[in-house]
Order: sequence, then C-alpha cells, then structure tokens
Amino acid sequence: MKFGICQWNLPVDGPEGCYELVKLGLDGMELSFSEELIENLDEYRKSALETGVEFPSIGMNVFCGQSYITAGSESFFESEIEKALKCASYFDSKTIQIPAFFASDIKTEVELEMAAKNLKKACEMAEKYNIYIGTENALDAENNLKLFSMVNHPLFKFYFDNQNLWRMKGKKCESVLHTMKDQIIEVHAKDSLVNDGKQKWMPLGTGDAEFFSSMDLLKNIDYNGWILLENDYNLNFSNYDYESAIKKDLQVLKNIFKCLR
Repeated sequence: MKFGICQWNLPVDGPEGCYELVKLGLDGMELSFSEELIENLDEYRKSALETGVEFPSIGMNVFCGQSYITAGSESFFESEIEKALKCASYFDSKTIQIPAFFASDIKTEVELEMAAKNLKKACEMAEKYNIYIGTENALDAENNLKLFSMVNHPLFKFYFDNQNLWRMKGKKCESVLHTMKDQIIEVHAKDSLVNDGKQKWMPLGTGDAEFFSSMDLLKNIDYNGWILLENDYNLNFSNYDYESAIKKDLQVLKNIFKCLR
C-alpha cells in the first residue's frame, strides 16, 4: 500500500511539490495534466529522482471543463490523451485518470455510448505505452458494467473515489465497490459536509462522505494499491497549517490499513 496526494490539492506548485511530499511522509503524487507539466518534464523528473517521489498517475481534469461525452469531441480528446500518454511514459506513470464530471458528467445513454467510444480509443492509444486508462465517474454499478462492456479493453480500469457517488448522486457506493472491485486501479480519499448548500472539506472521517465505510470495504476486498488524498487543503483547512492537516489525514489512512512505516 502506498499513499500520495493529488497535485491539485497540494498547496505547493510545480516540481517543488516533490520536496514537500518528503516532509509530509507521502510516497507519491497524482500529477495534474497541463501545459505547465509538459513544459517542465525534466524538472519534474529531476525532483522525483532526487526525492524518491513517484508519479503513479496523471489526472485529466481538463475534461471537467471540456466534454468528451458529446459528438465532435473526438479530436480534442485524442489530442489531449496522446500528450498525457507521452508524459506518463516519461515518468513511468501507470495510469491516466479520466474524470466524468461537470462538462463530462454522463447522464444519458447517448452520453454513455459517446464516453465509451472515446475511452475505448484512449485504451487503444495506450497499448503502445502499456498504460492503464482509469475512469473516475459517479455512475451506479449497472451503468459502470455497461460502460466496461462497451469499452471491452484490458487496459480499461475503474478509478474509485469514496465521495463521488454520494455527493453527486445521493447514492451509496457499496454496490459499485463490490461490482467493480476487480477493476480498481487507484483510489481518491476525501471527506466533506454540506451546510446551506455549500461543501466544506473536512479531515478524513469527520464528514459524511462514506469515508470509513468505503475504506472498510477496500480492506475487505484486499485492496493494496495507491490511495491519494484529495481533500482541498487550499480552502477549508486555513484554521491550521496544511502540513498538519495532511499529516493527520495520512495517519488516519495508515491506522486503517495498519501501515507501520
């Protein structure tokens, strides 16, 4: 079991984040795909080599702002995926994480079919790099099975987040976890509450985002891969320093999975 953080939640920008991870006791970082990343590949790799920090995955948050589930999205989608695959190969990252939220939130059968078409193409593009394509979505178990049946590719995997289904759809994630347990490639861990319609990020285990129940389910299926912190330490953790907040969340995870290091 290894623990890391999503780059977009680390309050230190760029390659310097690797040195911060060492102080925090984290093993790695899910990189955020961006032009800044492409322009600074050597600096990122140098920092990783000097610190021993790993980059297990690259997150494609670009697709939260621009849809890949609508007709005409193919060209942009493939262009971004090809660039991300080259970055991942450079870092020996094993997974490209593709979210299905906001502009790419799958609500209809037509959108599901379009998402499957693009995701299948991404898997085919990933074959020469032997890199996994992970879907992070808020679909229920039935629709995830449909999606996986449509894509039908060995490099296609499920990227689990303990909060997505509950916060976005009001549904429990137990069924999804059990259904997709053999396809899980990585995990996002976070917690929050909603007050007066506004989401407030909370230390792990103190919100209502199914954190403990999800982690227990992961233990029961013997999950032993990466877990990446995705609380937004830039926002609601201002009452105390983010280093303490991250270290506390990391210790919660280690206690659950009985990691002694």
